[in-house]
Amino acid sequence: MSKINENNIYRAAILSNIIYGVKETENWSSENNWENTLWTKGISLKRNLIGDDGAIKVGYTIEDQTLYLTYSGTQDIEFWLYNADTDVRHLYGIGLHEGFLRLAEEVETVLVKDNYIFDIIKNNNITKVVHCGHSAGGAVAGIMAFKFFEADAYYGQGLACDHVIVDFGSPRYLKDGQPIDIFPCERLRFQEIYDIVPCTPLTWRGPLPGFEHFGSVMYIAPNFKLLDRPPWYRPIMFIKKYFGSLWVGKPVSAVVNHHAMDGYVSTVVVNHSLKDIL
Repeated sequence: MSKINENNIYRAAILSNIIYGVKETENWSSENNWENTLWTKGISLKRNLIGDDGAIKVGYTIEDQTLYLTYSGTQDIEFWLYNADTDVRHLYGIGLHEGFLRLAEEVETVLVKDNYIFDIIKNNNITKVVHCGHSAGGAVAGIMAFKFFEADAYYGQGLACDHVIVDFGSPRYLKDGQPIDIFPCERLRFQEIYDIVPCTPLTWRGPLPGFEHFGSVMYIAPNFKLLDRPPWYRPIMFIKKYFGSLWVGKPVSAVVNHHAMDGYVSTVVVNHSLKDIL
């Protein structure tokens, strides 16, 4: 039986959208535009360009005995210093995208400071942690779930709980060529059929390391449709949309809108009300 239920998916989509609009506060602050209190914080990125530091925003909320952790995706240009770092580094024997792993490590430093997040798990009798995010935030969500899963020193104190991943439009971050079940956390990802970000980095890149997806996937089609596989015409339309649009001079925004979190959350919300997600 899946550890990810319909309510987890619905709340993950809402939170992955909300996190983009919260303030980048230095200390944890609460947002009142959520039915449960949403605590958020901006984490300055160590890699930066000239000017202000970039930041990744992190938020959490609790419902019953489930903790939701959400991570923002690419908003600042500094994110590309991580997105483009496509070397491979191994963590607990699993090869991962170097840039997204570094981004997750910067988030981890803040979450585990003074046992902050582990105290929340312990004090609220948390039995499940749902890690969620969009784009690069989805990659961070997956790696953070793995890091928490492997935190045996903390789980030895009776803090063991399920860690699951629900992400939207996320890039690949697991090195290719590894056993398909090597990642220990259950994952459900959503991919808009014309979103180019989940198609990167490529699985085969010649002498460079390739990356692949893992876990279950639901595809999003126009008009809020959910599919369990991409339609046969997708490759043709993909070429037409991207290369054809560039050829005729359409603005880039007309193409990259397929990656917007707004489209993902709208589809999940519509299907949640129709009970068609699972």
